[in-house]
Amino acid sequence: MSTLQLDRSETIVVVQPEPQLENGGPMAMGPARDQALHRLRRHYETQGFKQWEDTVVWWRPPGRSV
Repeated sequence: MSTLQLDRSETIVVVQPEPQLENGGPMAMGPARDQALHRLRRHYETQGFKQWEDTVVWWRPPGRSV
């Protein structure tokens, strides 16, 4: 936020969580990816993000700071 010089109280942050391998590519479908995605989503929740309806998109409303 500070790098882009955005005001936290007026900015919506949108992400699409996807677990990545150490080399930067997405993980293959399967139990390991499912567990990693679950942990990633829990982390986003602790940062104030919410899942947008039943989609892969997560967002954090304006004014939420960590």
